[in-house]
Amino acid sequence: MHPALLRACTRRELLRNPAQASAAALIRAPISQVWDIVCAPASLRHADPQRVLYGGQVPGTPSRQPGDMQYYVHGHPAGDGRMTASVYVLTAVEGQRSALIVQLSAPHFEVLRTVTPDPGGTRLELTYRWPARTPRKSREALGRLMAGEVRATVSSYRDLIEAAGQPRRR
Repeated sequence: MHPALLRACTRRELLRNPAQASAAALIRAPISQVWDIVCAPASLRHADPQRVLYGGQVPGTPSRQPGDMQYYVHGHPAGDGRMTASVYVLTAVEGQRSALIVQLSAPHFEVLRTVTPDPGGTRLELTYRWPARTPRKSREALGRLMAGEVRATVSSYRDLIEAAGQPRRR
């Protein structure tokens, strides 16, 4: 990707005073394995195949550093065959500890991924952030929806990662 195009795509102000929902799980796996899986766009498809049909990295963008762009194709919740797509850009990363990913299209949804070592494995925490200025009628419903989504995603990642560490049955 041409550097000027990459700068134009990644120039985005972070949300100010966003609404947010977080969830965490202890995963029985080393931190490097958890980090590798939650950073790989294809893993979200395996963690949540009901909603995520495909995920990949935008060609020409740097991998796992600011400017890394990932895309996802989502099935429509009604199950009527419609699809939507979204593109996220990695705006900040701190080693294999945290990453902030921002959706390029409105409503500029943000995802903060944090992994920390724990005596039982690795603690994965996801925080979803979205503009707090939503219509009053839908604000609480959106908050409940996002809280459910982040809990389901963390659980799905935990199940995917822990299953990958299990020996295969014949």
